[in-house]
Amino acid sequence: MLMSAFMGLFQGYEPGLATQKSKPVTQVEHLQIHRPRQPPNNLTMLPVEILTEVMTHLGWREVLRVREACKVLHETSTTRRIWENLLRELLSRSQIPAKLERPIELYSSMELERLALRWESTNSAWTSRERVHFHQHRMSDDDVLNFHLVEGGRWLLVANHSGRITCHDLDEEEITEKTLIPEQLNPRLKLLNDTHVLMDIDFDVDARFLTFNLGLCFRRADVSLLQVWRVCLEVDSHGRGLGLKAEKLASFPRELHLFVSFSLLGKFISYAVPTQGRFPPYVAIVDWAKAQSHYESEEENRLYRKRVIHLTYDPVQIRLIPGRRLIVTFKFPAYVRLYNLHSADTTTLSLPISTNVYGTAHAWSAHLAGVNQRSLSRPFLHTKSGTVRLITSSHNAIYGIIIPSFDPDPRDPENYAQVVKLMKCFPGLSNWSPSFGYNHALVRNTTHIVTLNYSWPGDPDFKPPTISIKKSSYESWTMHDTDMDERSGREVFSPSAGKEIIVVDIALRGLVR
Repeated sequence: MLMSAFMGLFQGYEPGLATQKSKPVTQVEHLQIHRPRQPPNNLTMLPVEILTEVMTHLGWREVLRVREACKVLHETSTTRRIWENLLRELLSRSQIPAKLERPIELYSSMELERLALRWESTNSAWTSRERVHFHQHRMSDDDVLNFHLVEGGRWLLVANHSGRITCHDLDEEEITEKTLIPEQLNPRLKLLNDTHVLMDIDFDVDARFLTFNLGLCFRRADVSLLQVWRVCLEVDSHGRGLGLKAEKLASFPRELHLFVSFSLLGKFISYAVPTQGRFPPYVAIVDWAKAQSHYESEEENRLYRKRVIHLTYDPVQIRLIPGRRLIVTFKFPAYVRLYNLHSADTTTLSLPISTNVYGTAHAWSAHLAGVNQRSLSRPFLHTKSGTVRLITSSHNAIYGIIIPSFDPDPRDPENYAQVVKLMKCFPGLSNWSPSFGYNHALVRNTTHIVTLNYSWPGDPDFKPPTISIKKSSYESWTMHDTDMDERSGREVFSPSAGKEIIVVDIALRGLVR
């Protein structure tokens, strides 16, 4: 492929007298003839601009092969334009919009190459059977209570029992922790297994640099808090990312009740509360900016307003989605339901009470037999079809949920959402703690990691679903929750001991520097 690309440069070349048949000439005549310039027989004799132009038409594997030929081609293969072109092509092929953490023009050639190779090698690794490798990161003396892998796979946020949030740069060879948010709970009152922290992220897609709102939900016997922080990428004078910094936007109390799931989107923050004695379950939705303003007021009554969706079954997971809607999964019975926020009641009561025994009316509902208890993915915005998509699983199948980005006509409930089976899997999938991306999932047992690969109906390059079993080198698979970034091929989990983070990297070894 490489030689055919280079030989195309010489199409139409006129060799002139040197290749034409003619009568023999004398020595004098021979000295008077100016022979035409011959095409170079060594690629390195071509101008660097031409070599670069040709390499922009090669795939990443061919570029890596070319650079092994000689020093000249090696140096040319590091040209910034080549890797920027490859990265832009990757971005254009993506079904789900991918946003870099800073403008592409601020990336160096080496940074572009590293990022393009990680993405490309991860794409190949999903279907390969190569052994995966691990980075075992020992934490400080604080226990790992919860964590969130920021989209892009570089930044890992970790929460401990005192409400301290640390930031970890997974691109560094030696992973170190830095405090992003200081302690929010009194560490002297720390009780093991009594503190609960949930996190969610809402990206600012219009920001030039990586920016997102971080929602936190704390609960302990003595306190329960909701917080929103603005987190931004710190950059140096050359636009290189140095770390993350956080600014508190809101912090206000919530009722001292158990919560099971939490979601943040735009101006709304929501949390799900299971059955409390004789009080039925519900989901509360709060306008966090208004709640903060009301809580900071000098009024004696600081109870802020919230919207409440009353449920008839205990919720497992919730997700706010565009269009002021909420999707809820239930374990018993196994339902997925969609609610409109405008159907919710408004109250200031700390324990909302519903007068309707059937709960708040849902806009759409689907029954999935044996739905996994905690397998609802984050929402993926599919701009080409104007839909929001989520993934969940049952005991032997993976399903996709497709919801229009706009709010359909309520008189036509069939168009609210649809469920499609993405692939059939092995029995017992619901017991394997899957981590879902848009086209790939990771599950694991005591000795292996299994990658599940699936496509969505109507997407280009549709491929039949596949399963790839990878041997792992890590044996202790007892774990809490996991989190995965599909594009970088990184998954994070914490063993039950809770004092270390294990980073799984499925990118092909040797290709990612």
